[in-house]
Amino acid sequence: NISNEDNEKTIMEVINDESIDLDVKKQIIINEKFSKYSIERIQKELINVIINEDKLKVSYENIILCFKAENKLCENIINNISLHIKEYIKEDINQYKEKYGEEILEKLKIEYIFNEKVSFEDFELLVKTFDIRIKELKECSSIKLEFLIDQSLIEFNLNNFEYIRENLESKLVKFITLNIDAYIENINEYDISGYEEQLLSNTEINNENKKNIANSIDISKLKNINIIELIMQEIIDADDKEINNRILNDLDINFETKIKFIKIILQKTTDKEVATEYIHLLGEEYANINTSKNGCSIEYNTLNIELCDILKEKGYISSFKKGKKKNIVIYNKVNR
Repeated sequence: NISNEDNEKTIMEVINDESIDLDVKKQIIINEKFSKYSIERIQKELINVIINEDKLKVSYENIILCFKAENKLCENIINNISLHIKEYIKEDINQYKEKYGEEILEKLKIEYIFNEKVSFEDFELLVKTFDIRIKELKECSSIKLEFLIDQSLIEFNLNNFEYIRENLESKLVKFITLNIDAYIENINEYDISGYEEQLLSNTEINNENKKNIANSIDISKLKNINIIELIMQEIIDADDKEINNRILNDLDINFETKIKFIKIILQKTTDKEVATEYIHLLGEEYANINTSKNGCSIEYNTLNIELCDILKEKGYISSFKKGKKKNIVIYNKVNR
């Protein structure tokens, strides 16, 4: 009985024997059951036979050697990896970094990632084991690009930013969000026109980074309701008179939101004349607050009570009380 080890040794002696005809060697490879060839010292003419007969040992070293020999990832190698994908996802390609160098490993990874012959099913399983940050995106399918973004495998730089913007616009905000520190570091290099509101409302971005984003854009271009939200979150200040007037005159902003907005302004501003103008924009019943008139009346509700508390605290009115007609009676300061 010949052991498997002895059989392998005998086969390899024959395969490496230069005196034996090449066609004989090919027939041995095809006919023998042995299926774990390492190709490090195999004749180049025999390698494709080994691969095509699915007798290549599952090892990234074999893949690296094939890649080096052809300077590309041949289709039969891609097919071979696919046949043994469950084994390859357990392998670590980086163990060969010292032997073959980081450059060749990076080239092989990139070649696999952007090769159209690689199915998405294999791509999805194998690429996340690569430990890579892609410096320059190349043409690939949308589904593969989306996966690379979601797995944070793409380096955040201007070229990659523009590539994603042009080829998978729906994932640009996600790309920025996953790389927010790199984006903030060079914030003025990136044109986020059209994406400002998505970024500023994104719950995955903290308020400090939102402040940096807000400081880099023209706030007046945002929707009024989103500006209010940013002000309420203390990401931006309510110090732009034109924007504030625009918000208070916006018929699409509900009254409750406007009252909350006014309360924030009253707490922050020291300019009572401007603040009074804002109050008057709330509507007719508010138009006589902090004027020469002795008093006025507004609807009795929780929000208006809170508003009156602030008005009194900040010296806009002298006092207020609940009226007899479900109203609040406000008394202005006599000597304005």
